[in-house]
Amino acid sequence: MILSKNISKKLPFVIIIGVLFLLFGIPAHAAERFDVSISPILIEYTPTPGETIKDKIKIRNNTDTETALSVTIQKMGTAGQDGTATFENTDATDDFPKWVTFENKNFTVPKEEWVTIPFTINVPKEATFGYYYAFVIQPQTSAPESATGRTEIVGGVAIPILMQIKSEGVVAAGQLLNFRTSKKLYEYSPIDFLKVPKTVDSRM
Repeated sequence: MILSKNISKKLPFVIIIGVLFLLFGIPAHAAERFDVSISPILIEYTPTPGETIKDKIKIRNNTDTETALSVTIQKMGTAGQDGTATFENTDATDDFPKWVTFENKNFTVPKEEWVTIPFTINVPKEATFGYYYAFVIQPQTSAPESATGRTEIVGGVAIPILMQIKSEGVVAAGQLLNFRTSKKLYEYSPIDFLKVPKTVDSRM
């Protein structure tokens, strides 16, 4: 069975995604001669175990010279109380990257043109819970891994991928206990939100 992508308006990690959009705005101009647009800017899947997803991403080279790019998979997370987005290299303990096959991970985009990169995700029957990663598109001469184990993405753009497996017998629940600002009235942005306590329960 082939499962197409489903972009939902109700995301379980709205705060994380908001930060990602700020860090990796489209188009990106973070490095010299690297200027691309991507589609889509967010991917969300809700497959059942054993399903196969076939999809594609599109990248446009906005410069006047051809650009050699690559696509990799990074773990998505946050750091600090402000929820700063982080991306880390995957390792042998990560299951999701093993499920993904790109038709071409390294490619050249002609000047001012789009390219399409098809990919397949084979969700195993034993898959459960959620997987939160990102497809990262960057120049093939990207910066190396830092001493902390985090990849320094120089002039890259990230497409967040949220995958929630629909497993039989699994119940996920969340409760918002508090959501307020530090002031009753703000005349100018940004608005300062206080830390929100929350509970999450996942049961088999």
